[in-house]
Amino acid sequence: WKRSVLIMDEVDVLLHPLRSELNFPIGDKLPIDLGSHRWDLPFFLLDAVLDADAAERAAEGGEVAPARPEQPGAPPRSMPTEVVALRREVSKMDGTAPVDAEVLAAALGGLYGDLRAAIGEGYRSHALQQEPHLVLLDHSWYHARLKPVAAQLALHWLRAHLSLPGGAGGVGDDQVLFYLTCTVAEIQGL
Repeated sequence: WKRSVLIMDEVDVLLHPLRSELNFPIGDKLPIDLGSHRWDLPFFLLDAVLDADAAERAAEGGEVAPARPEQPGAPPRSMPTEVVALRREVSKMDGTAPVDAEVLAAALGGLYGDLRAAIGEGYRSHALQQEPHLVLLDHSWYHARLKPVAAQLALHWLRAHLSLPGGAGGVGDDQVLFYLTCTVAEIQGL
């Protein structure tokens, strides 16, 4: 970017401080904090929701397009595959010994089942809309029913991918879940 050339038209509008947000990087290139984790976690959660939605729709007998296109020659990507990949990567809170893979698979598989059940319940209670795609209609239902399940999935992903200090004096699961599910007012009240 140091050898780049910028051609701008209507420079008076583009450089106006109140009408434009042009940002020009200066200095050394440095990796952003948390690197790819900043987008990997949201993609993991979106994949989980879209896969659970597709599975719930298929169970109801509807024709469902795949949540995302399959790669040619690759094994089908679904939540159970994500669970297997996450299970391989996860380690105990101290980051040294692997967690019992069967226990983790059961926990994540159960959460995936909870997610499917929540989505089905959302359709039946009209908190979610199916057409033209999954749409949230009831924010209070989301906070009460879907957000806690998504927070549990996020917690497992965070423990597998980040070194969150646990144990005495560290960040416990209850604290992480509180942070993931609380409101701004609850944070400000701390």
